[in-house]
Amino acid sequence: MQNQPRLPVVIVGGLHSDARKEVVERLLRTVPGSVALHHDLASAADGTLRRLVRDSSRQLSCGDAPLVNDCACCALREDLVPELERLAADGLTRLAIVELWDSVEPKAMAEVVVTHGGDALDLTNVMTAVDPALVLPYLANGDDLAEVGLAAATTDQRTVGDTWARQLEYAPVLALVDSEEADDKDRALLAQLHPTAHQVPAGSGELAQLAFAGFDVERSTDPSFPSATSTSAPAEAATNSGATKAASPKSDTERCFHRAEYLQQIPQASLTHQLLYPYRADAESVHSQFDLSLWNRRKIAYGVERQKIFVLGFALSQNATSHQIHLEARSNAQRALRMA
Repeated sequence: MQNQPRLPVVIVGGLHSDARKEVVERLLRTVPGSVALHHDLASAADGTLRRLVRDSSRQLSCGDAPLVNDCACCALREDLVPELERLAADGLTRLAIVELWDSVEPKAMAEVVVTHGGDALDLTNVMTAVDPALVLPYLANGDDLAEVGLAAATTDQRTVGDTWARQLEYAPVLALVDSEEADDKDRALLAQLHPTAHQVPAGSGELAQLAFAGFDVERSTDPSFPSATSTSAPAEAATNSGATKAASPKSDTERCFHRAEYLQQIPQASLTHQLLYPYRADAESVHSQFDLSLWNRRKIAYGVERQKIFVLGFALSQNATSHQIHLEARSNAQRALRMA
């Protein structure tokens, strides 16, 4: 292995499963000697996850991996690198395409490959497959992953919208599939949500080139960004933290758009606050015995829902933003009651 070049690995993820599969197929057909590795977490309820390895013409192998601590993502982390190392050892694979399951987030898997890949693996890029027509509906979806059968563990409390936001935010490459339902507004919204991403049509020859372009996992996890769970810190705490990086800090519009620290920096934020404020009282009136202490215990979760509404206001007109907020806030207030 010391005299053998490292195996290039590209990660392709995203909740848009049809788009993701199309991107993987395009890479398999475009890059000779490429192999796709996919762990299907749909069988996690049975205590295993299904591993599939294939090339452009056939399935090469399949197998099961047991769950680790009742966690499918933990099992994926344990099984991923050994399988990639096996592909690297045979010397026949030119590109390993890791197709992530629906709700698996690329950040953790990228760090696993870089940390444990050693001299055998080279993470050359991370892509999120996107159907432009589905960007807004997925961001606005406050359903728990568990409610729609996409939870990666029994303790998984993520929502569809938050998961999709992180998948979209992390990848430096957004691979866009053709969609008859998508229009220029959908594409403009995507550009505003992740202005630094390289958008490439899935059918373009550039897709294969970007698969080998290179990926800097340290830059992708810039410590100047506060944790998504640290919602009490002011925005300026990130830029004044004293963290040093080779790359200059991103501008406000390029920061992680779904994090609470930056809500005040987004256009129409004041409008959104005004429209959201009545829904606390509205939620209280849904049930005469509603206990405000329950609401206070749910404020953080409810705030996560409001963050996606701010994303909508980032690109829409004032009237469109107002309409969407009224629709979303009403359902979120009712959902907060159910959670309580």
